[in-house]
Amino acid sequence: MRKSFILSALIFFANIVFSQNFPPSKKPTLAVVIVIDGLQSEHLATLWDGFVSAGFKRAVNSGFFTQNGLFDYVSTSYIPDYASIFTGTTPNNHGIVADKIYSLLDDDLISIVTDDKFYGLSTSVGRSPKNLMTSNIADALKFANRQSKVFSIGLTPESAIIMGGHCADGVVWIDEEGQIGSSDFYKKMPFWADKINTVGVVSNYLQTKWKPKSALYSYLFPPFSNFSDTFFYSPDYKKTSDLVKHFRRTPSANSLIKDMAISALRNEELGKDNNPDLLCINFTLMPVYQNFAELNSAEKEDIYLNLDIDLRELFNQIEQNVGLANTVIVITGTQTEKYSAKTLSNSNLPVGKFDGKRSMALLNSFLMAKYGQGRWILSYNAKQITLNQALIKEKNVNLTEMKSEICNFLKELQGVKFAFSSDELYKISGEKNDILMRLRNSLYPNRSGDIILVLKEGWQDINIDYETTFITSCSSNYAPIIIFGHNIPVKKEQKSIKIIDIAPTICRLLQIPLPNGCTGEEIF
Repeated sequence: MRKSFILSALIFFANIVFSQNFPPSKKPTLAVVIVIDGLQSEHLATLWDGFVSAGFKRAVNSGFFTQNGLFDYVSTSYIPDYASIFTGTTPNNHGIVADKIYSLLDDDLISIVTDDKFYGLSTSVGRSPKNLMTSNIADALKFANRQSKVFSIGLTPESAIIMGGHCADGVVWIDEEGQIGSSDFYKKMPFWADKINTVGVVSNYLQTKWKPKSALYSYLFPPFSNFSDTFFYSPDYKKTSDLVKHFRRTPSANSLIKDMAISALRNEELGKDNNPDLLCINFTLMPVYQNFAELNSAEKEDIYLNLDIDLRELFNQIEQNVGLANTVIVITGTQTEKYSAKTLSNSNLPVGKFDGKRSMALLNSFLMAKYGQGRWILSYNAKQITLNQALIKEKNVNLTEMKSEICNFLKELQGVKFAFSSDELYKISGEKNDILMRLRNSLYPNRSGDIILVLKEGWQDINIDYETTFITSCSSNYAPIIIFGHNIPVKKEQKSIKIIDIAPTICRLLQIPLPNGCTGEEIF
């Protein structure tokens, strides 16, 4: 206890000694955009008394806050949310429809950022933002001023690349191969990230046990998993990819991202001149083994409390290096399921699992009985079915008729609420928040599936690789939006603000043109 007090005192006095008073500039010299997977306003309210004064509390109390950031499309993974936040438009414009898409060449699902035209840096996989069809905030800033610097730091290659866009100076992530990864699409690995790999920092983080930061009795909720003395211990995994996949959803992964963000801030001297810079950061509040946003476990509570401390350190470093008066900081979240299947089941609400692999086998058998032998279904992912167009053409089958037959068949399966052909949805027009309009906003031609499913509330979607989809229902999803720093007035907003309004707001604050596909409107 005494050592902890002395350390805290030293940090406090060091901050006083090294902090600087920066004169406020006419426009921000630095924009920091933080996207936190699973962030929910209700959780902030529940855990408020346990937060430190300079983390989440500082952000919420210092500027604009709304708990009603509306996603006006239906998503199935986090990645379309990143694209929508940074481009200011929906998937039907920016083209990022899921974290994975079906590749006819590979006959498999591949990451939406996989690109074999480029080579990985400290990773064996080449990646690029080639499927991001519009510019984003990062691109708009570089178009306006080539001297501006842009760096993007994410938990995954998908989040980092979609945030960094096409023109970033550096894009890095925690790679499945156990290193900080990048792509030569961005020319080179930032030297501070390369140093992290050289000295083995990631390996040390991967060996870290996730232990409760406080006594277990002090938590509001019991542990989600069987608890001995740790919430998670990564060396239990034999495959590095499995280890990293689960490590990314621990407080240690957030701390690693925070450390890299501070390294970028210092080493790249972000915000130090009149050319505004951009730093994009991705954290998570989705603990390992949990695919829902519900705050019902000690693990979820603990990851919030740890991230709160990481945010405090990040904000302090920004204050010391740039000055908050010269920085605009935006914090928002992504979509996910509101309640766990366990909670719904315990309350006698209907729940279930939609087994994509088994359901597609049944559907293919039905189609073979009607149209002849063949592999009529190529893929099922994110509640979207890709048909074998080559076989349909070869057999001279009426595609429209087949799609109608498929939809009728799927509607009879347990757990299916609606089934639509993508052709139907592309023709939809109506109220902006209507379910069909939100589904249409989620699709992109030649990238989305041919058949789109909507599951009943409480049903989990399992794809053909037995992976659980994070979002299964089509109910309207919200995330908080927090904007503070440079000349941002303190205001609590009750009305809904579209998540696509974030990008034009940042661009107006930086005094640069909007991304070329932007359909959002500035908030202020």
